[in-house]
Amino acid sequence: MLLLLKEESSASVDKRPKQIIVMAGQSNMAGRGGVVWRKFDNDTSLKVWDGSVPPESHPNPNVYRFNEEFQWEPAKEPVHAGIGCTTTCGIGIGMAFANHLLALDPDFGPIGLVPCAAGGTSLKNWTTPTDYPYPSLLYRTKMAIRKGGILRAVLWFQGESDSKYYSFGKSYDRNLRLLVSKLRTDLESPMLPWVQVIIPHQKPPFEGPLIEDVRKAQMGLDLPNVVKVDGDGLPMQRDGVHLTIEGYVKLGRVAGGTKTSSRELNMNASKEREYINEEGAVETKVESTKYESPPWQQPPRKEAVEVIHLRRTDENPGVGGAMADAATKLADTINSAKETGDRND
Repeated sequence: MLLLLKEESSASVDKRPKQIIVMAGQSNMAGRGGVVWRKFDNDTSLKVWDGSVPPESHPNPNVYRFNEEFQWEPAKEPVHAGIGCTTTCGIGIGMAFANHLLALDPDFGPIGLVPCAAGGTSLKNWTTPTDYPYPSLLYRTKMAIRKGGILRAVLWFQGESDSKYYSFGKSYDRNLRLLVSKLRTDLESPMLPWVQVIIPHQKPPFEGPLIEDVRKAQMGLDLPNVVKVDGDGLPMQRDGVHLTIEGYVKLGRVAGGTKTSSRELNMNASKEREYINEEGAVETKVESTKYESPPWQQPPRKEAVEVIHLRRTDENPGVGGAMADAATKLADTINSAKETGDRND
């Protein structure tokens, strides 16, 4: 019976290429909505998720997640369950983001969320190639692409740890630019869309004396194809740093709307080289790059990460090419309407 259920679950995964959205950062990206302290009979207290899922974050048949076993599966909250949670994961922005994006642009899907956040990490951790969690981020993203996906954007929500320490806060601007540039280089996507969440001001008991430095660096990120979403003013939990369920939902919906509302963001700018046509109509080239599994992560099934490159022919523009053409026409229509409205104003 268990084997049958597993086979049915596997068969339910959409075989079309996923529109990959990478979720990276620290605990607020991993999600802590609905996580509460609960006292048990043996007088121990643990953080547990209360199981609350708002309507905006309900499962969607067109939304998947890349799980801890490097497989696509139907997504549900907590999206980061089993990945990067030093404590219990709860509601985050993932499902609210994906659901709202699909509501605005139903033809965009299916969406594949790749959770990569790691609680308590500083930007220095993310900009050190050999340090956790950057190798994990890179490996999971490449594996998600290989398992059937087209990289569309990175959602980045991080900075609370850096706001606590002088050297981290003062170097945040330089390190953030370094991270964006390095990830784009390592993923061979120089215009990889980047959705930057500007962290909100914290409240006591949390202390982040360098918060203004971090927020200023995030607001000033002027690299191409970057859009910013300010989380200031969103409702917070009693710890003064993590958002409530309501806060995560609001932030996810705003971030999900950036694809159609922002002129600065082009989610079709990533290098479309990742999809293999199962019928063999698309020629492919496979390149391997050495990857040594870090000690905190289960060993990869192969010693190398295979990056699939799509080479389109005149007869076959490829799935990515067709989607890019359609998205370009949509973007032109939206921009034309906006320009007309601007002139009328």
